[in-house]
Amino acid sequence: MLAILVALAGSPALSLDIDVEYLDLRPIRPPTIHVTLTGEIEEGDTQRIKAAISPYTVDNALFLFDSPGGSLMEGLEIGRFIQSLPYTTNSQVGTLEKPGAICASSCAYAFLGADYRYLSEGALIGVHKFYSDNAGLTGADALDLSQSLTALIAGFLLEARVSPTFLNDIVSASSDDMNWVSVDRLNEAHVLTQGIYSETVEYRNIDGRLVLSVEQIAEVGASKLLLTCGPRGIIGYSSLSEPEIVMLDTIQVVINEVIYDVLDPQLLNRDDRLLKSAFTLTPDSVRAMQAHSEIGVIATTPGGDVFFGVNGSVKDAKIAELAASCHTVAQTAAQPGMTRYSDTDIQGGDLTQKGIRGISLEECEQICISASDCTGVSYVTSKQWCWPKTSNGVVMPTPGVVTSLR
Repeated sequence: MLAILVALAGSPALSLDIDVEYLDLRPIRPPTIHVTLTGEIEEGDTQRIKAAISPYTVDNALFLFDSPGGSLMEGLEIGRFIQSLPYTTNSQVGTLEKPGAICASSCAYAFLGADYRYLSEGALIGVHKFYSDNAGLTGADALDLSQSLTALIAGFLLEARVSPTFLNDIVSASSDDMNWVSVDRLNEAHVLTQGIYSETVEYRNIDGRLVLSVEQIAEVGASKLLLTCGPRGIIGYSSLSEPEIVMLDTIQVVINEVIYDVLDPQLLNRDDRLLKSAFTLTPDSVRAMQAHSEIGVIATTPGGDVFFGVNGSVKDAKIAELAASCHTVAQTAAQPGMTRYSDTDIQGGDLTQKGIRGISLEECEQICISASDCTGVSYVTSKQWCWPKTSNGVVMPTPGVVTSLR
């Protein structure tokens, strides 16, 4: 639980210094401002920042922090103000000129208000419990205030798209100590976004077909990818945000920082600066998907040195799961008289109580062909588990299961 707050534990620092630099590099890039915030955070600083940037009309802003913290409530207020700005916001701790910058205590909440958040090499982000200098609080009042602050901070972390587990990092250091959080942990908890706003990977039922939807919203634009099993392997449908002026050469996928060509790339549409395409993944790229549980899609220019699309690659266990299922189906053909359906299960209608383990899909199909009352099989690929079926079952989309029907 959080200790009670109102002021930062530690020695006082200089009050917050606010410096605003306006940059207009049109037509190369739209106008932006760099807002450098240095020193201790005090009550009223949010209004001072608002007044300092109000004269500028821009498309994005970069907030550069170097602060030991200060007032918790004011740090939260600055974070919420940055969240409310109607344009893209970035926050960063440290620069080439100030590699040793820090953002500690309440500064961390101000930092979390931006859409995209970065940490320069050598810079640090620190968090800790807060305390109250009100010695007159009773034990019950202190408990109530502590619970209220815990809920307040947990809610703010959720608004900032930070993992709720980061609250453990905050309370792990006492009010007179500081937890300087490692870069790996900051990335894991999504405190640092590295140009990525959000990512989602989920199964969707599209016209009765189970499809894996991979979506990323990033500083470079929004990217969507649909993956499903096809007769030659995994079929992909992608929608990528295009830059204003771009020439297109080809579509490729990125897995574990390795670029793979695709089979049969087809351009479907380029309206509204969205490149929509379809393609089939190569066997090598499917194996890489299964090994690394990740995938990204890029479009390259004719020179091959400029690309746009997914920022890096999206990681999720469901990507490897789909690759394993589709790869098994694509490798072998169904037995004569059987038709296979990927990511599909027959629920109910079992001819055996425990199924048949440790056999191949082809052997499973052959068992069904040999039994007059068998109309199909469901096969769990990861466990080599065969379930012969009657016609009484219900067909349902199920990842990792192949159904063969007579």
